Amino acid sequence: MQQPSANDRHVLMITYVFPPSAWVGVHRTLKYCKYLGEHGWIPVVLTPRTTGVAFKDDRLLAQVPPYVQIHRTFDFDPAKIEMKLAERKLKRLRDKGLWPPRKEAAATDEEAKDNAPARPSLWKRVKETIKSLLKDSPDSHVFWLPFAFVRGVYILLTRRIDVVYSTSPPHSTHMVAYLLAKCFRKPHVLDFRDPWCVIGSGSAGKPAPKLQWVLRWETRAKRAIVRNAAHIVAVSKGERDQLRQEYPEVEPARFTCITNGYDPADFASVSGDIEKSQKLVIIHAGTIYPGIAGEFFEALQRLVSAQPNIAQAMEVRLVGEIDFEYFETVRTLEATGLVKVYGLRPHAETLNLVSGSDLLLILMGGNYFNPAHLPSKMFEYLHAAKPILAIARDGELAEVARNSGLGIVVSPDDVDGIVQTLLSIAEEHATGQFRREPDRAYIQSFERASLAQQLAVVLARVVSEREQA
Repeated sequence: MQQPSANDRHVLMITYVFPPSAWVGVHRTLKYCKYLGEHGWIPVVLTPRTTGVAFKDDRLLAQVPPYVQIHRTFDFDPAKIEMKLAERKLKRLRDKGLWPPRKEAAATDEEAKDNAPARPSLWKRVKETIKSLLKDSPDSHVFWLPFAFVRGVYILLTRRIDVVYSTSPPHSTHMVAYLLAKCFRKPHVLDFRDPWCVIGSGSAGKPAPKLQWVLRWETRAKRAIVRNAAHIVAVSKGERDQLRQEYPEVEPARFTCITNGYDPADFASVSGDIEKSQKLVIIHAGTIYPGIAGEFFEALQRLVSAQPNIAQAMEVRLVGEIDFEYFETVRTLEATGLVKVYGLRPHAETLNLVSGSDLLLILMGGNYFNPAHLPSKMFEYLHAAKPILAIARDGELAEVARNSGLGIVVSPDDVDGIVQTLLSIAEEHATGQFRREPDRAYIQSFERASLAQQLAVVLARVVSEREQA
């Protein structure tokens, strides 16, 4: 790894998630920190402390070069308090035998009319307003802003910083960077790992329910941040183009697509020998969000109904968090032996599970994600060089899957098609004929080192533009 020199430039990287935290999104910033030094850029990281973080992986922190300075600050997150209160309430209900709730018979039309909810009381409306302000302005992490701003001022007063970079979600992170860049007249590079959903956004989809005046304020804040940014980075071409449409007043050249990717070094210790099986092993590695997996689980239920012994030929492994919406369905499928739940696992163990599988699964059903979305796990799937089953509509994900030579794409609107595809794959696997030929040159374009070089070009460009202005 190249050592820093006196000629290197410095970038202040503001991120809410950083190792040893191991949540979604941590790898993008981590790999930039790992590889930017090879292109003349030394990162200085500003992030919250990891106190109270439930899921950590110290092996991720070991990848950060020793010359990368990390500043950790105090943080206050109302959502964590709400979560703890909810957990205590749930425990009390379980202790009293009141959870899970019993299903009641459907009410008649007259009963439903008589039991129609009354207008919420003033106290309840006040509580909901306070809750919305604490959690949705634009997110519960906004309370990190004052602590991050004070530490950012200290960094900018004591270190030579050439560019301020911020990555989201959470999108309140960009507010810290915007204020620091404004105060110290530094170029600001925005990085959207996911679209910032606010009212009137072309890149939004459906924004979360919020107070109307909060939405209006958030819309103005986002517009000011984007307009004043020296450069805006999105993780897919589609999301980049949506931002261009949303902000036609901003020069199109200021928007760039730098996808997520994979790091071959992460696979160095992978053996693929975790729980080997003679069955067709299908794995989904990552969070199963609400609304994205219903079609796939319906297909599995149809398989079990049509072929009760299907679990002898096929096993679906779910690694990561699963939304509550699917708990009962997954539990039922587990009982058949067709599905096995692993929960959250360290990154290295997850990659080992991926490498030991036969078919890699991506779920993009429902309307949770727009067609331009590119899940970050897609790129590690590509490096694993195993066939990929994408339950997705035509869009950027389907395009990447097909271009890689590994993709099998089925629309979530065709549940029968999903069933037939799974049966066909199982038959090919049983006869030893299930394989796909990867386009390795195409896949290598998504290596993290190469993507860090793309970011280095963006950083150098905004510094040059500021010096010439």
